Amino acid sequence: MSMKTLRTLILFGTLLVFLYLVNTGIWSAEQNIADGQPVYLILAPVDPRSLIQGDYMRLDYQIERDATNDGLLEVERGQIVARLDENNVAHYARLYTTGESLADNEILLNFTTSEFGGVRIGVDSFFFQEGQASRYNAARYADVRVTEGGTIMLVDLVGENFEDLADDN
Repeated sequence: MSMKTLRTLILFGTLLVFLYLVNTGIWSAEQNIADGQPVYLILAPVDPRSLIQGDYMRLDYQIERDATNDGLLEVERGQIVARLDENNVAHYARLYTTGESLADNEILLNFTTSEFGGVRIGVDSFFFQEGQASRYNAARYADVRVTEGGTIMLVDLVGENFEDLADDN
């Protein structure tokens, strides 16, 4: 086998491994969204635009503020217990203690503490199509999916009555 053929095989083999890893990651994310529990997080929108990055909204969640105010900054990472109301809106309940039983309307959410002094549970920005900033300024909730392990996947932003803001209606 010539050196040129060997290089070509290595190049294509590396490309195949890369494509496999990327597609596996995409498939895994799609499965988490499809299988995850639908939950809404109350938003506290911060910055509706960034000229450098395009149109996006910087997100802050009320549940993160409540957890921060409860003194969780001393814990680097862990899980919090969120209580779900009748609309599946998550509200901070307490820090989870390993082995503790949860009520039927409670779920676990993973968290980390930020070096800037706050609790973080999920994605902190939402990108949207250029020119749609006024539409997403009406966002009141983050529509997320929560995996069995407590990971949050952001799906969309919705309005005060849980309406889809992307609709042209």
